[in-house]
Amino acid sequence: MLKTDTLQITPEILNLIARIDEFKGAWRALGRLAPDRLASLRHVATI
Repeated sequence: MLKTDTLQITPEILNLIARIDEFKGAWRALGRLAPDRLASLRHVATI
């Protein structure tokens, strides 16, 4: 069990959590793209 009374969230940890959250949002946005736009992005990424 995690002891939350001794858990310290440092600015570095908070920054990492924020970056993960931002990445997840960007990943979800890619899933909502039209299939032709997604195919175009895949083509560019493989070049």
